[in-house]
Amino acid sequence: MFEPGTCSIANDLIAWEAPACFAVWDEGLPLFGVAFEVRKGFINIRQLQGVPGRPVPPELRDWPKRLVRLAMRFARLSGLKGVRLYKAHTCLYYQWPFFADLPEMNEEELAEYLKEHRKRMRRRYDGTARQLGFTMHEHWGEWLCPPRSARSL
Repeated sequence: MFEPGTCSIANDLIAWEAPACFAVWDEGLPLFGVAFEVRKGFINIRQLQGVPGRPVPPELRDWPKRLVRLAMRFARLSGLKGVRLYKAHTCLYYQWPFFADLPEMNEEELAEYLKEHRKRMRRRYDGTARQLGFTMHEHWGEWLCPPRSARSL
């Protein structure tokens, strides 16, 4: 993808905001995905997105951590510097969310819905980075690959 938007391959169910995207599918539809870019020796995770209305199987409920750990392993095995997981407030869809098929709401209900949406995003992005031991910075959490001599492959 060259700009933010939906992708017909994912049936327009995920609104991506980074050039490289990876989605996990079930029953012919995406369940969740990660969008990232590789820049300055880091895998920069820009997005961790579920698909509204698509229930995730219980064994995959920890999918944000699994996808970030996958990026960490790839960075380590590829000789990259590490992984940066951008905080929720840096996401385009945190500031200007894309809600497909939103029911009719008054202004107050919409404000509450947006507040809960942003809370979920902070838990998914910022919380995942903290749980995985990332060093928190203003706009991202950062994990550095261990030195090569200390790596176990």
